[in-house]
Amino acid sequence: MRYATSLAFLAALAFGGCGESDDGADAAADASRAAMTKILDEAKAGLAKVQLASVRAYDTNNLFEAIDGAAPYFFNAGFVRLVTGEWRPADAKGDAYVDMELYDMGSPLGPLDLIADSRTEKTLYVPIGNEAHSSDEMLEVRTGRYYLKLTPRHDAAAMKPIMQAVAREIVKAAPPGANDEALAAPLPAEKMLPHSAVYASKEFLNREFLSHVREAAYDVGGNRVRLFVMATDSPDKARAAFVAWKESVPAPPAPGRDLPNMLTSTEDYVGTIIVAHRGRYLAGAIGDPASARPLLEAFLKHLE
Repeated sequence: MRYATSLAFLAALAFGGCGESDDGADAAADASRAAMTKILDEAKAGLAKVQLASVRAYDTNNLFEAIDGAAPYFFNAGFVRLVTGEWRPADAKGDAYVDMELYDMGSPLGPLDLIADSRTEKTLYVPIGNEAHSSDEMLEVRTGRYYLKLTPRHDAAAMKPIMQAVAREIVKAAPPGANDEALAAPLPAEKMLPHSAVYASKEFLNREFLSHVREAAYDVGGNRVRLFVMATDSPDKARAAFVAWKESVPAPPAPGRDLPNMLTSTEDYVGTIIVAHRGRYLAGAIGDPASARPLLEAFLKHLE
């Protein structure tokens, strides 16, 4: 495997502590169930001309029944509960409806992890929740700890206004979440580009040892630079992650002006990556080195 990492190293990086007790898990499940019921009840109350039908709930035991092979991806992002249903116009005589998937992801980081993967240069953003992507085929929304996916069925043109109305009512009922700058901390909030905050729960840059990574993009002299950071429990773990990074680089880097705790390399489909460790953090920048290096060095000083 190209980015193989020893089990011993993975164990060293893992956060310590015992798992949640059964009582704690039951309490969390009950709280999630109550919160989602309240959200949907309030949304229904605000949509007098639209009715919610065919409601079904899923938890960690049966999520695969709803989304099959995608379930592990949601588990990694913190999945707690899913409620599905069909929003139908009250006076509709046809088969058109809006299919709903409402996920409780445990924290605002989970929805950020999910929705960031669907961003493209052509994404149409609409002002709903913390972030919303709109198309004729689907509306994706993240709001607080919730990820909402709405899909029109049978008559997309007629269902699109209903789709947005449903989203706005659910967002109105759901607890608000932190803004992108707060979710991306300790990355600098200043000059962070809109819709660029990312949270990767697992395998950032295809490395098994890079998890719980925060990333954002910045404009540096007209060049887009991606800055990322992973917080570990200790300087030793950050140093171990840096060593693992060096071992994962496809080819030895060319001699340059890297410091002992900094490494520059280039990878297909990614570009130039500069990685360093500072204290308990592993940080890096992706982009033109002339722009990326000063941004990374300034960020490393901020971490001191």
